Amino acid sequence: MYPLPEGQPKGGCVKLPRADPNVLFCSCRVAQCPQGALIADAWAEAAEADVAVINGGAIRANFSAVDVTMKHIHSVLSFPGELHRLEAVRGSVLREMI
Repeated sequence: MYPLPEGQPKGGCVKLPRADPNVLFCSCRVAQCPQGALIADAWAEAAEADVAVINGGAIRANFSAVDVTMKHIHSVLSFPGELHRLEAVRGSVLREMI
């Protein structure tokens, strides 16, 4: 998992610079989240890749610590898509993308 910036809370929440400092914004759209990490890990394994990246906007739902079923997967990843494997992507490119 990519390290969060110093001072940022964990678990898919961030403090936005121009917002009330006591308010956390929690979503896979604004920060690294457990669902995104799980999906990226599963995709990396499926593609036999070192790393996988998912757009946070593609994660449409949440799930708790349960046995994950296809129903959960379809609710979380409700947009059909394909997994693509890229060869020889520099770490600097990945860091800039994140």
